[in-house]
Amino acid sequence: MPLFSPLLEQAAELAAEWHDGTYRKGRWREPVFVLADGTHPRIPMMAHVATVAMTVQRAGFDDETIAAAYLHDTIEDAHASGVQMRAEVLTNLVGERVVALIRSVSEPVAAPESPPLRWQERKDGYLDALRAGSPCAAAI
Repeated sequence: MPLFSPLLEQAAELAAEWHDGTYRKGRWREPVFVLADGTHPRIPMMAHVATVAMTVQRAGFDDETIAAAYLHDTIEDAHASGVQMRAEVLTNLVGERVVALIRSVSEPVAAPESPPLRWQERKDGYLDALRAGSPCAAAI
């Protein structure tokens, strides 16, 4: 019996590929390591998505919810070269339910011809969507 389902293995690999070369904006603890040039290493984005996925898995959610946790930032965040993930591409890779969960935890965006939403508008919209969403989305 495999340790992980093919869906979870694929989701982890897709997340690692998508977030390759991207880093967290901040950190929750003081840096521990110092590089040769005196700076501190940055935290790879994959550390965040893996932590979210492990938390969702530990809480007992199904594989599709765990897969969505691994991939929850793929539609919202461009990868290191600035390309956006198209939902149709992701749907072909992991299925409609996983992508529906990802969409339900993605911040709202303004229409293409409109100015970008302010931070507060994005966060308020995100919280409203979580309140109206499923327990799976709230777990992510």
